[in-house]
Amino acid sequence: NGKKHGQGTVTFANGSTYVGQFKHDNYHGQGSLTLPTGEKYVGEWKDGKFTEIK
Repeated sequence: NGKKHGQGTVTFANGSTYVGQFKHDNYHGQGSLTLPTGEKYVGEWKDGKFTEIK
């Protein structure tokens, strides 16, 4: 179906990178998002939203 599901990495045009789990094309499960500024969000994601810091 072309949707991201399972473990993976996405690098965006602005330089942000997400490494972690996907479900139905959304960030879902354990993952980290690193922004171009170096700021990093590591923890639990649900339906594409950051929910819990690990």
